[in-house]
Amino acid sequence: MKVLLNRIRDAGRAREIHVRVACPPIIAPCFYGIDMSTINELFAPKFLEDGRLTEASQARMAEQLGADSLRYLPVESIARAIGFDSDQLCQACITGDYPTPCGQELYQIALHNARADITARTYESKLPVAK
Repeated sequence: MKVLLNRIRDAGRAREIHVRVACPPIIAPCFYGIDMSTINELFAPKFLEDGRLTEASQARMAEQLGADSLRYLPVESIARAIGFDSDQLCQACITGDYPTPCGQELYQIALHNARADITARTYESKLPVAK
């Protein structure tokens, strides 16, 4: 999206770009058959505050992308939009709340792996560079 926004600014000479995403941010992998990225490969998780999407976190995302603003659809809007109760839908990829114990266990493993990857990258970035 960052490349697209830069192209829009360059080609269209847009003065402002406001991004609206027609779903909530994807914050967790799907373990039920959708080929999904790991947590660290997803865009939104690193911006959330205590797992919550806030105006400040959306502002940081917009800045990262080069947009003037960014807004996601709220999680509660998904079920309402299709006339279902939220407990009738799997929304694990947007809430991190999996409908099965196995899914919840896999998510905890994914969270552990994400934290370990971040720790390893932080450690590696502090190592002296070989000449």
